[in-house]
Amino acid sequence: MLILGLDISTSNVGCTLMLHDDTQGNKLVKIGGYPIGNIKGLWGKTRYLRDQMTKLCDGHKIDLISIEEPLMMFHKSGSSASVIQILNRFNGMVSFMVRDLFDAPVVFVNSSAARKKVGIKLNKQLDTKEQIFAWVKSQDLMKNYAWPTKILKSGPRKGQEVFEAICYDISDSYVTALWACQSLNTLEIDETIC
Repeated sequence: MLILGLDISTSNVGCTLMLHDDTQGNKLVKIGGYPIGNIKGLWGKTRYLRDQMTKLCDGHKIDLISIEEPLMMFHKSGSSASVIQILNRFNGMVSFMVRDLFDAPVVFVNSSAARKKVGIKLNKQLDTKEQIFAWVKSQDLMKNYAWPTKILKSGPRKGQEVFEAICYDISDSYVTALWACQSLNTLEIDETIC
């Protein structure tokens, strides 16, 4: 079964194509991310993603699309109501687009539930995104992946190579796809599929 895992935001979208085989385990087919922060409007972002998803999945029959649920509530130092509304609207647009494009069912998963299912244990004293990124980088399926980097052009770390922010979205899409692989044929998926 081929699973497309997505982490959707209005600035970056992470995508993971993972093949699940009951006898041979999981295999990473493709992984990457799309920076869309500079594309104007939700419609423009969605059209761009449709073209990119078509290229990413060309030649592959997607069996299931797993998407991290959009934000449902406020968090300390988190997003405002208007930002959450835009994120939810965009998540819905992209969810509909990939459902229609690949004619595959979509399942939504809460990010905390996905992390727990795949075995990520978080230290509340440390940055969550950094911990997830470190966990995904340590996975055998990811050992040969060339994570996106950039060279800092100014500031005290000028000239230093650092990971791009999109790495967090790529990591979340990996967790979402892995969660789907580990949750096949369970009530977790059956109850949230559309």
